[in-house]
Amino acid sequence: QPTGVPVNRNTPAQGIMSRKRDSRKTVGIFMTFLSGIRGGADVTAMWLIQALCGPYDVTLVTTSQFDLDFFNRFAGTQLERDQFRIRRIPLLPTPQAFPMSAIQEPLFQRAARSCAAEFDICLSAMNPLDLGIPAVHFVSDFEWLLELDRESKSSTATVQHQDISTPRRLYLALSTRIQNPSGRDLLRKDVLVSNSEWVASALLARGIESPVIYPPVPWVPRERD
Repeated sequence: QPTGVPVNRNTPAQGIMSRKRDSRKTVGIFMTFLSGIRGGADVTAMWLIQALCGPYDVTLVTTSQFDLDFFNRFAGTQLERDQFRIRRIPLLPTPQAFPMSAIQEPLFQRAARSCAAEFDICLSAMNPLDLGIPAVHFVSDFEWLLELDRESKSSTATVQHQDISTPRRLYLALSTRIQNPSGRDLLRKDVLVSNSEWVASALLARGIESPVIYPPVPWVPRERD
């Protein structure tokens, strides 16, 4: 219905404006928590929420598979449901034995990109995530870097690619097509945070400077002799 008020297309939607009534800056933490082997990225995501949910208005952007009680036990956090928001992105229905992560993750990325601009700060807890806007990415492994090698069609990557079966090659090609990159140079324009000096040095060898934040580990004080 016309209101007679000029529309500013740079103005966020009303739902976003109402969300920012809280004076704290908003933080979006992006993590899929897909089924499979649990690892350090799960712990990193939980402790990012734990550390930031007081001074910031935190939203976890995740999938339908996120279980707060389970991940509190897994990571050693003590988060309550009312300390942060959860935005769930639905997954494709797949058999548990075949989670199809190479398809689910690009779909998650596209959905995450559509809401990333709602937040003042965006953090990806598991490797670079193409959100189309400035973000901080916590590096947990180098699988994403190997994928970049395959896409660059370097001589080494070509040899590796020839070892992949035809169905697997088609599967990965579909994954790449779904990603629909934004064109943003994440490795040069965003901040990549390494979890060790070794990871940072490996990135530096590719011309990427990366600060180091060591992963959270349980601390049990020892009694002095």
